[in-house]
Amino acid sequence: MEDMVAILSACAVEPIRLRGNDMRIFEAARQGLEESLGTLPEWIEASFNCGPQARIEFALFFLGAFVYVKRAGRPGADFRLEPTREVPNGCHAAERSGSVR
Repeated sequence: MEDMVAILSACAVEPIRLRGNDMRIFEAARQGLEESLGTLPEWIEASFNCGPQARIEFALFFLGAFVYVKRAGRPGADFRLEPTREVPNGCHAAERSGSVR
């Protein structure tokens, strides 16, 4: 959960740039996200194969699957991942987090 919050927060500050050829995040963006992740004990990372890159990929998959982030722009120009304002049930992002507008 903390990984998704860290990535969503980073995405809200500055959209995460995506490579047009394979839809993956750029290396510099990935490194920045890795720095924002909390640490896990080494034995957990080793036992569950959940290093920083796997954690980022899982969090991005989850956030995209539940429409918390979306792809925007055009490949090759300004292709990016940005937070959505609404989810399928019509609930605004502020309501999802429990804050009031």
